[in-house]
Amino acid sequence: MTAAAKKAPYGEASVTLTRVFDAPRQLVWKAWTDPKMMAQWFGPRGFTNPVCELDVRVGGRLLIVMRGPDGNDYPMKGEFREVVAPERLVFSSIAIDNQGKHLLEGETTVTLTEKDGKTTLVVKSRAVGLVPIAPQMLAGMEAGWTQSIDKLETLVGGSEQAGMTLKLYFHPLASYCHKVLIAFYEHQIAFEPIIVDLGDENSSAELRALWPVAKFPVLRDEARSCTVAESTIIIEYLDAYRPVGAPFVPAAGDLAWQTRMWDRFYDQYVQEPMQKIVGDRLRPAGRSDSFGVEQATAQLSRSYAMLETQMKSKTWATGDAFSLADCAAAPALFYANTIVPLGAKHPNTRAYLARLMMRPSFARVLEEARPYFDLFPMERKPQITSPLRAANQ
Repeated sequence: MTAAAKKAPYGEASVTLTRVFDAPRQLVWKAWTDPKMMAQWFGPRGFTNPVCELDVRVGGRLLIVMRGPDGNDYPMKGEFREVVAPERLVFSSIAIDNQGKHLLEGETTVTLTEKDGKTTLVVKSRAVGLVPIAPQMLAGMEAGWTQSIDKLETLVGGSEQAGMTLKLYFHPLASYCHKVLIAFYEHQIAFEPIIVDLGDENSSAELRALWPVAKFPVLRDEARSCTVAESTIIIEYLDAYRPVGAPFVPAAGDLAWQTRMWDRFYDQYVQEPMQKIVGDRLRPAGRSDSFGVEQATAQLSRSYAMLETQMKSKTWATGDAFSLADCAAAPALFYANTIVPLGAKHPNTRAYLARLMMRPSFARVLEEARPYFDLFPMERKPQITSPLRAANQ
């Protein structure tokens, strides 16, 4: 640190974190010294790193530009002071604003030791403030480092092995399963897919043993000995225990409850009436529920009208960030549109559905569902081609 920073700091903070990874030391070292790997985990949850430049040698420079969920950039520059591969790394850091003004100055020491194929990481970091607003920034230092190390653990802590402790019981045609698959694919979380045919006792036996209700999706986390059911709960579980990328539910504030509210809206007022209509087609002859179908159809019409207003000025369900609510919206609107089509009165909702269908995570889900569409009990089979054309017709 500079003499000025030591002499008159605007506050200071230090943090020491220890974590054991189920991964070789060489891999963990690479995650700290390979810019492509470091860009995947460095920074608090929800932050990305559009710039990550590392010249890993004594005197070599580093430059990282973190981009927050608010779209603002937070640059950091520094210099490597010690490099002892693959054991020890010491580097300085200076947080700067977009005009180049120095905000914080610090130093971080990373040590790695390996035993029995596992790596113990110790991070010691200290920073001092250079401007009056620095104490507010320093207050989040420990949380920021903790979240970074959580992301690093997901990346290298037996990334594939750890991911494969997750087993997802699902069916590729089921809309609530689509909702969960979108979340997995959004954050590229590894899992073992187990397709269940509820009509086949052998196929469904394992699911029934885990969750006697026998409804999917169901997630089994072998590493934590947890069975997690219900699509919304599974996605929130991934937020808590597989924290990669921006959380599907914001941590707090108005966006948190709004995200949960619109998740419930899509499940209860789009998914459920859609499934009522579809389910009626599966009833035995003479056992249909025409009154129930009429009510469900009316509910979909009311929901479409609400969504047309809601999506007038939004890219995603609650604003600019893709969230739990969008995971719920994608399959709900996709299937609902096949039975009660979005018409000319709903251009905003149709455009939103088009954006959802072009989202790589949902496009993958639909492609995997394509072979099963013949099982969909409707005359108007789902279509997954040319979504933008459909939105503009």
